[in-house]
Amino acid sequence: MTYSNYDLILTMGHFVTGHEGVDGSGLPILHTALSGSPPSQTSPDVEEHCRRFRVTGGGQSHAAYHFLAKDTLDGGAFLDTPNTTAIEMIFSARLETGDIAKFQHGGCGVLCRNINYGFFDNAGASESSYGYGLRLSTCANMSISEIAPHVGLYARESSTNHDEVIVSSLPVLGTVLIDTWYTLKLEVVPSGNIQDLLTAYVLTGTDIDDDNDWTQVSQLTINNIDPGYISWNSPSQRMGFYAQRASKSNFSSQDDQKYYPHMDYVRIRLKTMP
Repeated sequence: MTYSNYDLILTMGHFVTGHEGVDGSGLPILHTALSGSPPSQTSPDVEEHCRRFRVTGGGQSHAAYHFLAKDTLDGGAFLDTPNTTAIEMIFSARLETGDIAKFQHGGCGVLCRNINYGFFDNAGASESSYGYGLRLSTCANMSISEIAPHVGLYARESSTNHDEVIVSSLPVLGTVLIDTWYTLKLEVVPSGNIQDLLTAYVLTGTDIDDDNDWTQVSQLTINNIDPGYISWNSPSQRMGFYAQRASKSNFSSQDDQKYYPHMDYVRIRLKTMP
């Protein structure tokens, strides 16, 4: 899908001006301009550039870019998916080092089952939104505290009801690092209205279409009585991706940011359950 397939929703705790890229869509950056190797997948081929999501104006505390698939896309296939449909979301991302002396931090990821454009805002700092999601981040959930780079798998029904697993060391690949590309996959498999199984994977091979090239990172079983469970009957459920920067204080320019989230590739697939 291209950017025209998404509705861009900006959320923030304080007024935000100046977003990189056209209409806040991120700034194209050549992989050759970044340290380290680009994402390793060969199917599909990696583009020559990725997109950096960075606030460019001064005086902001935090900002989030949410790209949710348009309600009309493919006849509404990505809106209010039924509990007979499994969801697979893949993305490549990295966090680039900025000014490490600063407090600003953040990350990016994918989310589905997002309810009524619901975006959590705990002083603008939470790195996840209402729904089920997977993220690469340095931001503690439900807090403005910075923590070590990690992969977070979460389910959030409201600002207070959530379940989450945080992993800072990946199987095969080891410690999650800054300035390093990771390709991650979120699978959501429903069992009617009884429970949902959320599974996170990291690409340890090169082919994203080969199940053998993925290694499981974490898993969440969300029963319909658990805090983070979202009923499939809830209206206006959407899916897409996001990038966010959160901070402990306002900053004067883009150079005050500690980490810049980058994304290279996002794919969403829906699978009818047998």
